[in-house]
Amino acid sequence: MAVDDVVIEHVGAVLEGYLAPGDVTGRIKGVAFGLILIGRCFSLARREVKSLTTALQAHLLVWRSIENPISITGGLHPLTPGEDAGEALAVTDLELQDAERKRDLRA
Repeated sequence: MAVDDVVIEHVGAVLEGYLAPGDVTGRIKGVAFGLILIGRCFSLARREVKSLTTALQAHLLVWRSIENPISITGGLHPLTPGEDAGEALAVTDLELQDAERKRDLRA
């Protein structure tokens, strides 16, 4: 099994234990995941994403008997009434790309 597949399974298993009923998670591309947190205001969603990030970092990925920390970068966008979900996802993806660039510049 390729490491990307192992990461996807690992992240999915960890998220499953932390998401509320009705929440949705899915793979966007590569090892990027999207979350839809139902019924939360933006500030609560931000806190929950931070908690999920902490949980993922605490659950090291073991692959071929080696513990591997997971690097996480997030983008967050509130879906407003009448907003197209595809457009919201595109905006969030741009935010994620920007956050990844900033992270890479710090490294």
